[in-house]
Amino acid sequence: MIDRWRLLRDALPEPFERQAQRLLGRALGGPLDWTEDLFARLREAVESTALQRGIERWEPRA
Repeated sequence: MIDRWRLLRDALPEPFERQAQRLLGRALGGPLDWTEDLFARLREAVESTALQRGIERWEPRA
């Protein structure tokens, strides 16, 4: 996913930055690499959606 984000950011920097800012609630950058910030926010959004819809989580077999 992160490789795709990098490709998109290179190809369409303005729309990518706009959408990333909307998801993060701030501009890209800061103390962490933007990929870490964006991926963490994506995980939060997925978890929130799963909780709202009562979706069972996948767990790998031991």
